[in-house]
Amino acid sequence: MFGKKRDKSKILQDILDYKNVLEEVRFSPEVEHDEELMRYFDEAIDKAERNESILTINSKLNYQLTTYIQTHHFKAPKPVSKFMTFSKGDITSGMTSIPVTWNTIH
Repeated sequence: MFGKKRDKSKILQDILDYKNVLEEVRFSPEVEHDEELMRYFDEAIDKAERNESILTINSKLNYQLTTYIQTHHFKAPKPVSKFMTFSKGDITSGMTSIPVTWNTIH
């Protein structure tokens, strides 16, 4: 994977898919009442709209969410927990696209 040039349209589609996942979590009923989580996801969505790197966006968001969980007695809404589980396993392993299962986060 390293050193290979990727089709720009594929990268843009990956970012769009990732943005859709972020929005799905952000607008879930469990997250919509938590200003802190909404702020984190809104920031990540804004970065995705500017076509920033998924890895960069996800790294910062996972740091913010880990801090959130640690400061909230290791509790987070279910969509956030699922997002973190999938994003750590898939984004950091070098996958180039968002798994279809992400579209089913509820």
